Amino acid sequence: MVEPLDDHDPARAEKVCGEICRAALVDLAPALLLLPAAERRRARALGAFVLTLFDFADQPGLDGDRLAEINRWEFQLEEALDGRPAGQPVFVLMAREEAIRPWPRPALDLVLAAARRRALAGSTSGTSRKTSPGLAKGLAEALLGEPVSEDTVRLANDLLGAGGGQPAAGGGRAAAREIPKHWRAATRYLRLASAKIGSATDRRESKLGLGTRLALLARARLLP
Repeated sequence: MVEPLDDHDPARAEKVCGEICRAALVDLAPALLLLPAAERRRARALGAFVLTLFDFADQPGLDGDRLAEINRWEFQLEEALDGRPAGQPVFVLMAREEAIRPWPRPALDLVLAAARRRALAGSTSGTSRKTSPGLAKGLAEALLGEPVSEDTVRLANDLLGAGGGQPAAGGGRAAAREIPKHWRAATRYLRLASAKIGSATDRRESKLGLGTRLALLARARLLP
């Protein structure tokens, strides 16, 4: 969580947001390599925004303090989407992506509402995302840019680690057919890597070796 740097350089912003996503996703980060460059940039911008948002929601202290930080973050997001980004890497990129393809506001509202529920639940960073209803749906719709089915929401929920390690009941294959073609290889990698890691594992540290990650990338590219 860094304060605005008064730096509007997109290249430096991309570097910072990429580092935030890699540090958080760890073994799941290679999925981003399977996205087209434009979608990868968009995913990193949203990822850095949401990761920092939930850092605020997970801070120790009073509920009011956590909500105040979330409100401040939302206000800065609104300014960025109006074309007036603070010189903070996350908002520099969110504003750039807004100019290319507007973010779906209902999806962002779902993510913000999930963070507020998380803050009021007094969660810690290790708590299951089950404490944040709507997060999976909001993220899926923000990334894909369109409303998603319940099957896709269940798949997204599993990938967030909220599914208890079990595949979405009957929904995994149906969701895979609904996901846009340019997202399918990345989604396959996420499913394969998540199965290897297991939902109960602390994902903040790497559990997959380089060889395993490369093998999963190859499978994700080639599987139907």
